Amino acid sequence: FKPPPRVAEFVDQALAASVRRCRGEETPLPSPWTSVNAHFFGGFWPGLYTITSGTGIGKTQAALQCATFAAEHIRTERDKTGEADDPNGTGEVLYVALELGAIDIGARTIGLYSERLFADDRSRRVAVPWRDVFYGRAAEDTLSQLRADYEHSLARLPLRVACVSPRAGAAGVLSVRKPSDLIEIARRMKPRMLILDYAQLMQGEDERADVREAIKDLAVIGREIARGSHGGPPAAVLFISSTARSNYEIVAGTDKAPALGTGDAGRLVGLGKEAGEMEYCADVAIVLASDPNGGNDGEDRPTWLAVAKGRGVDVGWIPLRWNGRRFRDATEDEHRDAFKRADEAEKRRTASKSRGESPQRNNDAPASNGAKRPQSFGDAA
Repeated sequence: FKPPPRVAEFVDQALAASVRRCRGEETPLPSPWTSVNAHFFGGFWPGLYTITSGTGIGKTQAALQCATFAAEHIRTERDKTGEADDPNGTGEVLYVALELGAIDIGARTIGLYSERLFADDRSRRVAVPWRDVFYGRAAEDTLSQLRADYEHSLARLPLRVACVSPRAGAAGVLSVRKPSDLIEIARRMKPRMLILDYAQLMQGEDERADVREAIKDLAVIGREIARGSHGGPPAAVLFISSTARSNYEIVAGTDKAPALGTGDAGRLVGLGKEAGEMEYCADVAIVLASDPNGGNDGEDRPTWLAVAKGRGVDVGWIPLRWNGRRFRDATEDEHRDAFKRADEAEKRRTASKSRGESPQRNNDAPASNGAKRPQSFGDAA
């Protein structure tokens, strides 16, 4: 029998890690949004994160934005240090796509690059929505220009995609069907970030297990990978999760729930479909929700990123903007207006509730889940 180590050993490890982080020798992977990075002390540190939202809010695009941005950061680090790429994918970003196919992933990736570069330089670039690439609606000369612009840079992007059906493996590729498969691929690749899209499609260790049991197994495995107890280094693990239909009213900010952007964001923990236990196990639980009180401003839709739970991270609300293809930071004015609208909406709700009436929503607010959305938001996923 060997007794467990004394706490002093853990203190030594914590102090050594703190010194490395103080010196900048150990850093997080940044998110695409400066407001989120500021809230998370620089970005995604090793740990288990969940991102939950309803259908059509943009969780897949948010996940791909995080994946591509983190991969670019890793490539920049390697260029500075002269570190060579590892053919086995060590230290890269791993995106496990259980829902989307190869063409979907490729179209969305090129769409994100096109959107971002167009925002940076509108004189030279043309933003091409991913759906135009997917459905062949972009002109051939535009597609040729996209290939010329991005082929070289994307070829070196340290982002691996396990685009495998959760119930049918592909020849020559490790099948990702159950939580323990994630351990195996993480052990082989040793990724710095692992993103799973999305949790409810994962099969349990026992094929007869229901979704709740599969999610429970997944939560345990996710924490093992995040902590580095799987045979590889600690990693930032992001599990994308779908909101249960019964909770749509909560994330839609209807009359029956407090206005989004007000009060304790912790009330949103546990909204995932059969995934409450995974969110409670997570280090950070994030909820994406469209702002029902924000009017349509051109193509941009006000969106809330709610930090519903955080170990060492404050619970709170972060305003973002979403054009149906890409999220961006809210400007200073948009940030202020988002909280002002939220406070006004909550005052109307509480006043109407006390009178037994149904409060009036902002007439310019975007349609809620289940209603027909404007065509400009048709790329959501």
